Amino acid sequence: MIEDDIDIVDSNVFKKFIDTAKTFNVGHMNWNTLPLVEHNPTYTIINNDGISIDISFRICGCFSYFTYNALQYCGLINDKQFVNALEHVEHAYRMSLMKFAPPFYAFPCITNCSAYLKDCGEQSTIDHSSDLYKQRLATAYSTFKHMYGKTLAELPIPTVDEVKQYFIS
Repeated sequence: MIEDDIDIVDSNVFKKFIDTAKTFNVGHMNWNTLPLVEHNPTYTIINNDGISIDISFRICGCFSYFTYNALQYCGLINDKQFVNALEHVEHAYRMSLMKFAPPFYAFPCITNCSAYLKDCGEQSTIDHSSDLYKQRLATAYSTFKHMYGKTLAELPIPTVDEVKQYFIS
């Protein structure tokens, strides 16, 4: 899934996501456009064959990869309850609960993804400063808590060892 504010720099991006997903048995990945943002540690896991996957602790859903099995089992993004606000976050949480991704707050992506994709944020159709967006965001936070019994802030942030355990088991 690719949003309107993303440009493909290298068309091999799709093959790279597929190959990485197969190698690490991941059913869901998100391009992390935020590796340089403060308080967003990104680290790389390298398997025995020298193939790597990057893990970030901030989510961005502007380019998401899903396997067919992950979507069949977890369902699609629920736009009816999360209209342009937290829909990727809720979907990623479902994916992690069903073990198609590492524990929530540890978001996998292909290594060196910025060589494949470029953020052109000025094209986005979502106005994050509008009252309508703020209302949708408040509704989305409330809906998430109703669905899962916890707010996003109450979800634990996994340790590096817990994330690595996902790739071992």
